[in-house]
Amino acid sequence: MKIKRRQFIQTLAGSALAATPIARSLARTAPHVVVIGAGIVGSSIAWHLVKRGAKVTVIEREAPASGTSGKSFAWINAHYSKQPLAYHQLTVRSLFAYRDLQRHLPLAIHWGGGLEWLTDADSSAKLEQQVLRHQEAGIAARMLSPEEVRILEPNLVQAGLITAAYSEPDGGIDAADACRVFIDAAQSLGAKVFYPREVLDIHMGSGALHKVETDAGTITADKVVIACGPQTNRVAKFIGADVPMIDAPGVIATTRPMPHLLNTVVWAPGSHMQQRDNGRIVIGEQGGPPDTTEHLQRLGPRPQDFPNEAIRIAHGERLRAAAVKFLPQLQDAQFERITIGWRPMPKDRHPVIGRVEKAPDAYLAVTHSGVSLAPILGRIAALEILDDVDVEMASSFRLSRFS
Repeated sequence: MKIKRRQFIQTLAGSALAATPIARSLARTAPHVVVIGAGIVGSSIAWHLVKRGAKVTVIEREAPASGTSGKSFAWINAHYSKQPLAYHQLTVRSLFAYRDLQRHLPLAIHWGGGLEWLTDADSSAKLEQQVLRHQEAGIAARMLSPEEVRILEPNLVQAGLITAAYSEPDGGIDAADACRVFIDAAQSLGAKVFYPREVLDIHMGSGALHKVETDAGTITADKVVIACGPQTNRVAKFIGADVPMIDAPGVIATTRPMPHLLNTVVWAPGSHMQQRDNGRIVIGEQGGPPDTTEHLQRLGPRPQDFPNEAIRIAHGERLRAAAVKFLPQLQDAQFERITIGWRPMPKDRHPVIGRVEKAPDAYLAVTHSGVSLAPILGRIAALEILDDVDVEMASSFRLSRFS
């Protein structure tokens, strides 16, 4: 019987308890959980499960972080636009869960905050109201004058800036590196990771024994987690579930290491950028031209790469042109990577997490905000799967809302 208790307090305490040898020794008979997907969400869930004493097998189609996580702008944030309140609170808790995780795992995160501004008066006024709601919720955010922005980001050209919003808790991470950290830590505790391995079918048995058919054989499991990003709906259909998803491509350009130029994650009109601790600057498109999705789809069904180098360069130069008016040093930057990433975007743009009604031993975890939400989704999934509870903060994000 599922019970709704130990909700927020248990969720926040989960990782601290799980970090102790005593907690692992008190674990009940360890279920075998197969996690399908080794992006940042699947990797986090795998680590949280094995840390709590589960036997874990991870199956990845290509390699850890080979999908969206390896092609992500990777901004850790609880952005003002993340509404309704339940979604915003989830991201806030995850943001601080990252700091807790850094006590246990070598996650390289640049905690420089996030800086944003808009150029039209109506949007700027709305942003100021959103910052005020952040402050009322106890989050360190404030509006900055151009002079204050100049102190914070002396290399930034303030094109169109009248006032800017600054969110102190934000950070940036290399999501591919984070996946490897989660996977390595899970393996050190006994998790098995298999790739490249394609899931061909899932047979949910009448009891607790289920079969995951792969191109390298069958794996039996007590529980199955589907956390494979844009491939989630394809795999979910094996168990009779339908996860409404929309196409949401994004192009990211990463430079070779450059001198230190940026302190924060910058969300400027028409462009966003951040500099990692290794000197690389990552540039993403903010919205992008209206035909971005259509243009990329003309390259093929959800293309994972550009068809030729000329098209790759053209996309990179488009990103450079949008960013260089804020950071002129990018004019001569050399791009190391230009990638297409297909965001795992549920239809209403909010996460889907939880058991599947038709198959209670199957668990779904898919969200566009995978980088921001990975810690809290891992923690919630481990609680719900191993303790058979319903974590209240996840109640708004069940698949059943689409029924």
